[in-house]
Amino acid sequence: MDGFTKAEILVVVIILGLLSIVPAINFKNAQAGVRDSRRKADLRQIYNALEVYSKENNAYPLSKKGMILSCVCGSDPPEVCAWGKKSGGPREFCDQNNVVYLKELLSDPTGLIPFCYFSDGKLFRLYAKLEVVSDFEAFPDKVTKKCNGIDYNFGYSSPNTSPMIE
Repeated sequence: MDGFTKAEILVVVIILGLLSIVPAINFKNAQAGVRDSRRKADLRQIYNALEVYSKENNAYPLSKKGMILSCVCGSDPPEVCAWGKKSGGPREFCDQNNVVYLKELLSDPTGLIPFCYFSDGKLFRLYAKLEVVSDFEAFPDKVTKKCNGIDYNFGYSSPNTSPMIE
């Protein structure tokens, strides 16, 4: 008899199915890496804006519930800045002198987990949650820092502290 048995065909189909899964997994990991790169770049941009704000105002903006307390230009008292387009409320990061530091406060690319900011005016810590926990810039040894009940694994801080310090 010529041809293949049902068992041989089944084995080939299973092997082809397994081989098709590998690229899908790699694609998903690549997408997570791209989102993490954006998170890190966005956090760096916010960090730079906070440093400029500090130099011009001799203090960092205060925080409230994990958000920057310095929105609605010229308002007194300042209002909480909303992270990104999807959240409601003001998004422009500015000071009481109407100086705009970021036209729109950036947010996590998925919109699911907000960035988190803590400041007492003398120092600040700014956090994001990376999807790729093995990222070389994530906190070492899979350490996380809790902010508003969420565990974050990446962050920036003012030069006088560390994102790893409570």
